[in-house]
Amino acid sequence: MSLRSQMLRDDRDLQACLVSDPAHVVPGSSGPHVAKIQSALLLLDKRLSIPAGELRAKVYGPKTRAAVQEFKRKRGIINFSYQTAADDIVGKMTIARLDDELFALEQRPNGGRVVCRGSSGPIDTSAEQSQPFLLVGGPSRPTPPKPVMTFRNALVSVVFQETDAAVEAGGGVRLLFGQFQKARDLMAPFGLDFAGAATGGIFPLIGPRIPDSEQVISGSPVSTFSVRAASDRVLPGQPGVLRVIFCPFTTKDDATFGVTDGGQVADWNFPKFCLINVRKANPDQGTILHEMIHACRPERREHDGDPTSVFSENIGGRSKLPSEHAEGIAHAFFSSILS
Repeated sequence: MSLRSQMLRDDRDLQACLVSDPAHVVPGSSGPHVAKIQSALLLLDKRLSIPAGELRAKVYGPKTRAAVQEFKRKRGIINFSYQTAADDIVGKMTIARLDDELFALEQRPNGGRVVCRGSSGPIDTSAEQSQPFLLVGGPSRPTPPKPVMTFRNALVSVVFQETDAAVEAGGGVRLLFGQFQKARDLMAPFGLDFAGAATGGIFPLIGPRIPDSEQVISGSPVSTFSVRAASDRVLPGQPGVLRVIFCPFTTKDDATFGVTDGGQVADWNFPKFCLINVRKANPDQGTILHEMIHACRPERREHDGDPTSVFSENIGGRSKLPSEHAEGIAHAFFSSILS
């Protein structure tokens, strides 16, 4: 008997909690295993609330305790041999229910997620139903005709954030400035720019830090959406704005530069968003713009075969933004055409 969800299964404390009464997680506990429980609770029920202080301390404080109790009350997680109401302890029944719900979400098709690796890596379809040309070795898609540009100028609305885990890993700022400038340089010939950048540079586009200490598991929608949900709690709303979040990916994802995801998981429904791996930087600094191209259209797209295109999976040497992708960005949900 073991935990199955990608978010929980690699944690020894939580695996022990599943099978051992002395390993129950109780109020006052702290550590990475508590942080995983907090992330799971907040993803599975958006009405629950745990303050940033408890999240950053990874402590099973009073609000975590209340969230656990509410989660159990709603699901009737009660040991009727000695209880009449839900308690505030994460024991065998509770961790099993958290795991079951997370695992079920991971099995659902999620057509919005694309995982980007280097030139030798495939587009990760994460077991969901996909068109065959998206898989390495599948038939190639016919090259679409180059579009006639239907705009002159457009502003791209983006907010950049980093997680606590990104800060602990060295931070996203060292990547952000170079990738931001690379995106501006390649978009400029098409009349594209970030909203507010012309007068304020990058600083007006930086949002609040996200109280999330987890490493991203690129193939798990509950992992990617957990980060996005945490972002929404510190910066709610923002329709028409693309979230670009810097965070560390797990060591198993050490070949992954970024993830673009979106859609619905549990109670959360988000337009496409981008996660950038602070542990893996493409030397040509094109990752932000690459992920923006994934986010600009509802459908999946095959990466470009031209190694000089920023939308290829080439490691280094990407130096141009093809016009079809500039067109896509200009008409994205996060862009406004000026003329």
